[in-house]
Amino acid sequence: MGLLNKFRHRGKISLENEVADHLTVLFNTKRSFGAWQRGYGIDNYANYYSKDEAVEAIIADITFNIENFEKRIQLLEVAESEDKSLFYYRFVIKCKIGSRFHSYYIGFKSVKDPVEVGIEQ
Repeated sequence: MGLLNKFRHRGKISLENEVADHLTVLFNTKRSFGAWQRGYGIDNYANYYSKDEAVEAIIADITFNIENFEKRIQLLEVAESEDKSLFYYRFVIKCKIGSRFHSYYIGFKSVKDPVEVGIEQ
């Protein structure tokens, strides 16, 4: 992504924002439909009977995808972050990029572009 910065309309972006953009694409990809790489993307969680089972599966998918498809991140922790809505799952990813610590928030919702990635300021 860094090589293509000079061709982007918005100019050069920070590494943290590049990673956030890639995580957004990664987690908006439906596993087995959106990419040829095995395991790339997020599975369907509609068949889980409890929120705890779904959360456990989502954390496993987030961890697998970051470890395999986002090599710029050294993953430290993925944890659920509480949200008031039963239809919205929110997670925090604690990681290192280079020597700096970062936190990304990932929210799963049931609307267009269901996954959003934000950077802790």
